[in-house]
Amino acid sequence: AGETTYTAAFENEAFETQTKTVVNIEALGHDWAAPVWTWTAAADGFTAEATFTCETDPSHTVTVEAAVTAERQVITEDGITRVATVYTATAEGPDGAAYTDTKEVADDAFVISNSADFTAKLVMNYYMYFPQELLADEGLEVVITFDGEAHAYPVKDVTPTQKEGEDFLRYKFTQDVFARQMRDEILLEVFDGAGNRVAFYVNRNHGDEDLGYRTESGYSFAIIDYLKLAQVSGSEKMKELAYAAEQYGIAAQYEFDYKTDGLEAVSDNVTAVTQDDLAVYAPVESGTLPAALSKANTNTVFFKADNTLRQFFILKSGESIDGLTVTVKPEGGAAEEAVPEPYSEVRYYVDIPDISPKRMADTYTFVTTDGTDTYTYAISVMGYVYKIIGSSSSETMVNLAKAAFLYHTAAKAYFQD
Repeated sequence: AGETTYTAAFENEAFETQTKTVVNIEALGHDWAAPVWTWTAAADGFTAEATFTCETDPSHTVTVEAAVTAERQVITEDGITRVATVYTATAEGPDGAAYTDTKEVADDAFVISNSADFTAKLVMNYYMYFPQELLADEGLEVVITFDGEAHAYPVKDVTPTQKEGEDFLRYKFTQDVFARQMRDEILLEVFDGAGNRVAFYVNRNHGDEDLGYRTESGYSFAIIDYLKLAQVSGSEKMKELAYAAEQYGIAAQYEFDYKTDGLEAVSDNVTAVTQDDLAVYAPVESGTLPAALSKANTNTVFFKADNTLRQFFILKSGESIDGLTVTVKPEGGAAEEAVPEPYSEVRYYVDIPDISPKRMADTYTFVTTDGTDTYTYAISVMGYVYKIIGSSSSETMVNLAKAAFLYHTAAKAYFQD
């Protein structure tokens, strides 16, 4: 390394010249720390830079532009499957070594929206998006668990639709809900063909990364959650429909004695309904009852996910249904012959299923004849409600009927728009 001698000479002769000899020390050189990476969004993905800092002298820095590649990947870790674009940046450092960094951008499946549907029967609809990498898995399935039962829906069996203005496909999954079950949670999960859970976002639009939240354990939602939101943020008619539907659900829980602990009572708006409010829906009968029948004006309604009107035909003892012909004419439709189903030895029935809330006032005209005598009975779900309110039925049944009237009225007003 050698030596260096330093000499100090003074102008003042009173001071002697002085020297100092030291051993030369080699420069330490650069000791580069691991780089700090900077990722920047670009039109075609991302760019990246690596900044190196000398640990000996932090004022010495070098920034290198990295080469970036992208690869779509289906990644499974700890039993959770996700889809992502993985960007890999590679840069050569000032020390001549290669350095890499990765950035993962998720493209998970997601629930675009979910909503209660009152159009036909009471259901919860889920609309989902799946990236192509997941759709390539023939075993991909959506599992909906409700009322203690899990139902698997293979995604490959679902025909997707495309909404105007969207550049992706929607997959629809549906769960029927009885009126009394509006507060019950519906769990939606997604699994790949190997049985791994698939991570997905909830309430996120395609391309809107800031919306929704990500779940690896499924998504739980109840009809009541939707109704509560609709009463706050919906249109005025939607608010009225959501409120009426909630009251209908409460009344159904009390009538069927279903999870009523801590349940609020039906509102005063329900109990205030009177039979006079439904007078226009009173059933209408005419003609002569065929000799084999003792009654043909008895009916009931099953208030479930799909409202069903059941009309009974009660025979006299020893008589047969075979000599009778029954036709049913829906309001605005053509009459068709119906074959009564046996309920008991003397009791038969004809069902009118899937009566939507807005159609509860539609009249069905039952005509029964034996070729000699003909009896006509016209009734709607609201006609049945009219009868219940004026009967000696239990308070819970009467309240359910009244709530059904409010539900129908709100649905009819909403769907007229």
